[in-house]
Amino acid sequence: MLKEYNADLQFNAVFVDSTREFLGVVAQLEERPVLLKFRWVDFISTSDPSLRDEIFSQLEQKLGPPERPLVKA
Repeated sequence: MLKEYNADLQFNAVFVDSTREFLGVVAQLEERPVLLKFRWVDFISTSDPSLRDEIFSQLEQKLGPPERPLVKA
């Protein structure tokens, strides 16, 4: 899903906080790190299209519009 948003976006790591309530996904675009934050329960129980929408929404807030128009899944 990261590559769909921007072909140069690289996955770095995933982690769960100490309370196991939140999940973090760390990605990087060139020299710019990006942290995506999700509630753990929502992340594992959300359908792929809804999860894709949430990921793309967070990426757009942090990186601006995608490099090319997105096709709705």
